Amino acid sequence: MDDWKDLKNVLSFEQLYDVEFPLARADAQVTIESLPTELLAQVVNYSKNKSVLSLMRVNRLFYSVALRKFYATVYLPGGSFAKLLRPLAPTLSAEELLPSLYHKKFGILGGLLHSKHHISVLKELHIISFPSPLGTEHTIFNKLLRYIVENATSINEMHLPFANITPSVIFDGLVVPPSLGSLNSPIFRSDLVNAILNTGKLRSLWITFQCASLEEWQTVATQMPLTLRHLECSIHVPQDQWDESVARMESFASKLSRLETLKFGYCDCFTAATPRPEVGAISANSFPFQWTLTRAY
Repeated sequence: MDDWKDLKNVLSFEQLYDVEFPLARADAQVTIESLPTELLAQVVNYSKNKSVLSLMRVNRLFYSVALRKFYATVYLPGGSFAKLLRPLAPTLSAEELLPSLYHKKFGILGGLLHSKHHISVLKELHIISFPSPLGTEHTIFNKLLRYIVENATSINEMHLPFANITPSVIFDGLVVPPSLGSLNSPIFRSDLVNAILNTGKLRSLWITFQCASLEEWQTVATQMPLTLRHLECSIHVPQDQWDESVARMESFASKLSRLETLKFGYCDCFTAATPRPEVGAISANSFPFQWTLTRAY
């Protein structure tokens, strides 16, 4: 179709503009509530949280639509709840603890736990901090976190803070919803992280701060879910072994047969004599080299 003649042969030149369309009935009622729910959701997505709360008070329709926006992304600063959780009995189950949390002083935590329906609309969960592991509030917060994770049937992304290495049996047998596809954690030495790796169906994993030996990562590879497609991490490599590390990393990647993208940075922040490096916080400029493996299927 290169010129006007071709276009003329294809188009119909009937007098479409002369067709009269019928007017709306005089008794027709078109209100904002008659709009498709998907369209209302798009409108609510442009609203700030304060406006979303106001919309939730309009009627049941707006409550349902705005609720999905309000609890879609939740940030939980666990450390700020420490004093509030301390008086509670750590021996109680999560279900037994819930009535004590239905108070405005618990903010977003109390609102989220007020109903399983609230938890079920959660898409993205950010744990900003954990209470100190020296007090009972740490145990209580972990119980509540497990309750949230297991009931967040729509969750697809989870972010954990650096201080999540305290051993705890609370997460043993954790059942992670299959919707959880992305985990961002500073370290993998965490009972919560291990529970997610063992029972989840992750597709993306970012270990952002831990620098571990290649041998450790090879051990971790045996725990990785078969669904994993993208992995980003950092490797402790002594300076005199940088040249051979790429080949060893390819060997590591071969254990994750379905991995599509593997990105890692080198770090020599530990000596070669260290058999098992401790957890180390490293910044981006600690990576003298970055390497990315991409497989095409």
